Amino acid sequence: MRRFKILLARREAADLERRTRLWRRAFRNYRRLECGRIREAAIRARGLRLYAAWSTPPSSNRIQQAMPLPWEPLEKARGANIYFQR
Repeated sequence: MRRFKILLARREAADLERRTRLWRRAFRNYRRLECGRIREAAIRARGLRLYAAWSTPPSSNRIQQAMPLPWEPLEKARGANIYFQR
């Protein structure tokens, strides 16, 4: 009777170990897949943000900031042989 109980305990332990390995493997695969999906979504979002920034026309205040300064002060400085150093 005692041997039979030991045999049942071994079989139950082996079955639990096998099921645990299967669950861990399934969870690990699911986690990898989900992390991959999250990473792909982050890359796509970054690309879409860049595209949106590139495709939208600049606002009026950005255009004013980008306008060049008048050339008269620079021409006067060049005419007086004044050189700017950085």
